Amino acid sequence: MHSAPGIVYPLGRFSWFWLCGLPIWCVAAAVNAVLYAQSSLAASHAGFSAAVLLILLITSLRERRDAFPGAQLQWDGECWHVMPDLPEAAPQPLARVVVVLDLQQALLLRMVCADSDVSGHLQQWVWLYKGFAPEQWHGLRCAVYSRQPSDRYA
Repeated sequence: MHSAPGIVYPLGRFSWFWLCGLPIWCVAAAVNAVLYAQSSLAASHAGFSAAVLLILLITSLRERRDAFPGAQLQWDGECWHVMPDLPEAAPQPLARVVVVLDLQQALLLRMVCADSDVSGHLQQWVWLYKGFAPEQWHGLRCAVYSRQPSDRYA
């Protein structure tokens, strides 16, 4: 069995926060305000739920900020790399890329770094969306589901 052909796919900024997190957060904040205004919710409970909503908002925005701006995920037929768009930055080799969730139009991937200088493995989770590069989506899906050469002989 041959491995999938090489593919380069942009690691754009896709965040579920803007699609469903922000509307849910707004509804929860409105419900919290209405319940507090009707005195159905004690002030301490209102403060606690407002703090939880604020923490969720900050966490979601942080997740968006920490995405890979301008990087690309590359499969060369043998191994995975993250290719930064900065010319002076070196490609980061990955030990493996694992599909965690497949929604057909979006993929949640767990990328495990292959950096030998770091004890243990560093992991990065990334959402990829078909809209980043629709013409390359099929090739990416073939690559993430293909067996790596080292897996074939194990």
